Amino acid sequence: MIGQVQVQPTVETTPVTHGSDAADDPAIWVHPTTPANSFFIGTDKDDDYGALELYGLDGIRFNNTGDDKKYNNVDVRYDFPFNGGNVDIVTVSNRTDNRVEVFRIDPVARTLVNITGSTSSQVGDSYQPYGYAMYHNPVTNKFYGFTSCRKKVSGDYPIRQWEFEDNGSQGVDATLVRTLTGFTQVEGIVGDDMLGYVYIAEEDGEIRKYGANPGDGQTHTVVDKVDASGTITHGDIEGLTMYYTSKNEGYLLASWQGSNEFLIYDRISNSYIGNFEIIANSPIGAVSQTDGIDVISYPLGTAFPKGAFICHDGQNGTYSNFKVVPWESIAAAFDPDLAQSTVVNPRAIGKQNISWTGTSTDWGATGNWDAGAVPFDYNDVTIPNVANGPQISSAELCDGLTVQTGASLTILKDGSLEVSGTLTNQAGNTGIVINSDATGTGALSHVTSGVSGTVQRFLAQDFYHYISSPVQNVPISLLQSGTPHTDFDLFWYDEDNSGGQGPLWVDASGQSGNMVNALGYSYSYLPNDITISFAGQMNSGNINVPISYTYDATVSTNTWYFGWNIVGNPYPSPIDAGAFLDGQTDNQLYGTLYFWSEKSGSISSGDYAAWNTLGGTSGGSGVEPNGIIEVGQAFMVHTFSTSAQVNFTNGMRTVNEPEFFKKRGREASKLKLKLKNDNYSSDILIGLTPGATNGFDNSYDAFKFSSGAPVSFYSNLIEDNDNNYSIQGIPYPESEQIIPLGFDIDNAGDYQIETTSVSGFNGYGLLLYDSWLSSWAEIKTGAIYHFNASVGGCFNDRFKVHIKAAPAHINENDNNNAPEMWQVFLSKGIIYTGLDFESNPDLKWS
Repeated sequence: MIGQVQVQPTVETTPVTHGSDAADDPAIWVHPTTPANSFFIGTDKDDDYGALELYGLDGIRFNNTGDDKKYNNVDVRYDFPFNGGNVDIVTVSNRTDNRVEVFRIDPVARTLVNITGSTSSQVGDSYQPYGYAMYHNPVTNKFYGFTSCRKKVSGDYPIRQWEFEDNGSQGVDATLVRTLTGFTQVEGIVGDDMLGYVYIAEEDGEIRKYGANPGDGQTHTVVDKVDASGTITHGDIEGLTMYYTSKNEGYLLASWQGSNEFLIYDRISNSYIGNFEIIANSPIGAVSQTDGIDVISYPLGTAFPKGAFICHDGQNGTYSNFKVVPWESIAAAFDPDLAQSTVVNPRAIGKQNISWTGTSTDWGATGNWDAGAVPFDYNDVTIPNVANGPQISSAELCDGLTVQTGASLTILKDGSLEVSGTLTNQAGNTGIVINSDATGTGALSHVTSGVSGTVQRFLAQDFYHYISSPVQNVPISLLQSGTPHTDFDLFWYDEDNSGGQGPLWVDASGQSGNMVNALGYSYSYLPNDITISFAGQMNSGNINVPISYTYDATVSTNTWYFGWNIVGNPYPSPIDAGAFLDGQTDNQLYGTLYFWSEKSGSISSGDYAAWNTLGGTSGGSGVEPNGIIEVGQAFMVHTFSTSAQVNFTNGMRTVNEPEFFKKRGREASKLKLKLKNDNYSSDILIGLTPGATNGFDNSYDAFKFSSGAPVSFYSNLIEDNDNNYSIQGIPYPESEQIIPLGFDIDNAGDYQIETTSVSGFNGYGLLLYDSWLSSWAEIKTGAIYHFNASVGGCFNDRFKVHIKAAPAHINENDNNNAPEMWQVFLSKGIIYTGLDFESNPDLKWS
């Protein structure tokens, strides 16, 4: 349970025309081409002069049906087959005539036109319609309505399901297709068109989930119920609505009138998440006594970029109205945030199959699709052979995808496409092309094997790149264009070299055959920038590559020296580095991945960046890893097993950058320090995290894997100083923890230790100690400590980080026993004592 939060409305509607709480239930209609022209629909259930009222997104009423009917609950669906075409319809329970009223929406005039047929009166004179909602089956393209009754019928409050059809005479008739029994009074009803469910809420009983199709019968599950010891401690539950974020994500919302709150449930598991109330946002008042609610995840112009939640306010003075809250305000009020969506156009929900029409090349333009909506992971998509093939420049989704013969789909360097269902490419290697340039590479995540395509990889001139092939059976000659070591360099890493030299890089410039799946190569193209095109069957499914650990005491007695292997992302999409580590069997790997920091010049001028679940460090002047292994990216892993393999699976694939620390729930306080001179740099990460120890922890501690760069910076474990580390995790200290630092430099000169970031050390003091100068520097983001090294070499005894479980500063009152001859002065955040502060017990930090 997340718990109750408060949110504020940003819009309220014009009060309904009649008093005595005549407002009841709202609905949201999305304009087909201009979301800002969408509008809200609300019921005025006055006994004699009720109507449907239309409000702009600013809340101002601009139309009223004026038909003097007692309308109770209202709903909207799109593309209803009518009069030889498709129309959007509004249907509403009519308690005056005991029937369901049907209107079509005129999107140009922004009016409602009544198209109710004669047989809609079959709702029945003794069955006064009350609660109401629609359901559309996108497979059969049949439209249904569910009505509850205001008064008992034969001792029960039955739910009746009606099928709507064009009667051929400019009207829509309703036919009874199912009756559900065994209810107390119901008003809240909502259909889940994607998954085929209908939710029904008894006001003082249960929230139930039924199959929404006529043949689904009486079988149901209970989502929640009114129970003094449960979530809903007392009645009464009124409205229900559905917020879609994808096919298998989203929320069920309920209005709890008895407590002036709104309940949120997970749409898939139906587990309770939390609740919220709507408080005043002057001059807009608070919300209470709510009946109906509606919500939408699709953007409604700039006012509601992540969709909107609208609800009835029964205590708005003499004339009740509706209040509107941006969904992002609700989502952000919870911790963790609720999901937000911009992709689920309700018009796409009604279309299982969507076809590309190609007015332009923009996949994200609604006018390029026959549904008038951009597909998402619910829709199957067909790309025919038309003049303008689609190009993707943002994150997109679909279920199945078929690229027909002669057609083309291009995923641009900023774009990604996740195909959760079957992918069919009838157009060969040119049917799907993934672009790459200096700023990035597009991505395709799919689960179907044997699909052809072309995946590009941009490579900057004269850089060493660690690369792997995202397609099968690519000739290694693709990387051998020109004269070796003049036009290109190409190497692979031989961990178990049998020539007595130990592990080493092997020149592959003359190697024949194909690139090995999931194996990495070190490649540099020297004359100019180049874009490699990998063409063939794109990799998918489980891919395993053997790795080795070959100890040879004649080469080195340090076991850490062995077991390094280069592997690569084998897919045309990024993979989640955390999921990759989790997916390795029997813990055969050390828990850190190493990436070559590309730097122009010789191979020794760069260094290795590192990433594990604690975070990442950059190598030299390169980019810090963010937990994403990009398309065509190879990396080093370290094993201690003589018979290990690296596993890749589709479950590791992603097209979006994950928030690792939030997703994994990793509590960590992190400190990043960078050692640098004018040309080179090297950084370390120190983190406090539960579960870490002062010794080696596979998940948190990363060996410093250096190629002999001109500047190398590292820390040492408190209980093991034999190895150097680029990432170090330790437990939260009860009093003080001291972490030794070391550095290797090629040349004498001026150097700096910069605090690049500090996060989460609330209540802790951080100090950098320079034992050569007996000086102390405060560690805070942006702080820089300058020092000079008179010679190059390896230095492991100069710097230490002190972490105290209290703010750290000099308290002069504690230093009365200090030697008489000493000086203390402060300069640019550095405290110079002239003393070996660590070893003098008479000087204290407090």
